[in-house]
Amino acid sequence: MLQSEGYYSQAADVVEYILSLNQETSGKTSADIAESLDHLGELYYLAGKYKESEPLLQQALSIKKETYGTDHLNTAKTYGHLGILYNLT
Repeated sequence: MLQSEGYYSQAADVVEYILSLNQETSGKTSADIAESLDHLGELYYLAGKYKESEPLLQQALSIKKETYGTDHLNTAKTYGHLGILYNLT
């Protein structure tokens, strides 16, 4: 909801908090971590923070490829976010 109304900074704060909780409970390479990284990377590129976005999306992609494989829809979503980022820069 925050994201759809353009409140990228506030939404990023929430996702960063969720990411920290996931890291405490799930380790560094779980599907939950990958989703949080993907959401945060997306928020960063929407807010124009391109340099901050790419490493998060790359990390999410790496985890998703390992977890789901390269042909899974969740992996494709992150490829799409990277494509949008690269198109913007």
